[in-house]
Amino acid sequence: DFVNTALSQLMKLTGLDNPPMLIEAYDISNISGDSNVGSMVTFKNGKSYKQGYRSFKIKSISGQNDYGSMYEVLCRRFERYKSALSGSKSDGFEVLPDIILVDGGAGHVKIAYDAMKESNVTVPVFGIVKDSNHNTRGLVSIEGEIPIDNGSDAFMLLANIQDEMHRRAITHHRNLMNKKSIETELQSIAGIGKNRRKLLLDTFKTISKIKSASVEQLSKVKGIDKKTAQNIYDYFNGDKTE
Repeated sequence: DFVNTALSQLMKLTGLDNPPMLIEAYDISNISGDSNVGSMVTFKNGKSYKQGYRSFKIKSISGQNDYGSMYEVLCRRFERYKSALSGSKSDGFEVLPDIILVDGGAGHVKIAYDAMKESNVTVPVFGIVKDSNHNTRGLVSIEGEIPIDNGSDAFMLLANIQDEMHRRAITHHRNLMNKKSIETELQSIAGIGKNRRKLLLDTFKTISKIKSASVEQLSKVKGIDKKTAQNIYDYFNGDKTE
């Protein structure tokens, strides 16, 4: 069937000893260098395994730096693996994949190997490259591009993986940007600092629910007194005429 054929073909293309039953794929997303995020998607037995998906907010890199961001994400992933081996909380990182795929070319692959060297782990790494129209073109190793039939099952699997990792990265990035927008709006309200913003978002989850809440509902939030609740209500519902 498709899955077995695709995995067998991928095994031969990458020189693995066995079909890669557990695949992790990584992508970096940002808008003009703002809010860098990394995404990890997992494919188990040739199919997307959403329980294994993870998102990373980039901590050490500011500005647009895909290599630096990818290095940070992979180092953090490998360190979580090592922590799991020592008995710490694993969060699903206790097993290394059979293969790692990164969105990018030989430069991204090299960065992945640098991260592994830093963390003292070893996993085969390959990049999925795009053509000029941003469609999947093929597979690349640290030594260069690997010829692949674009009508093969392996190619279709790689295209599915690349589409999924890109979708995950974009979704996580948009969620971060939406959260920033919400926090900026709440910051404009008198009496609402960082702690109260967090309390409101933890309670109501979305800005629309905060906007539609009554003074009574707002004042029931721990840490929000009646006066602050009234400020919030008036900000979103007060007379806007001038």
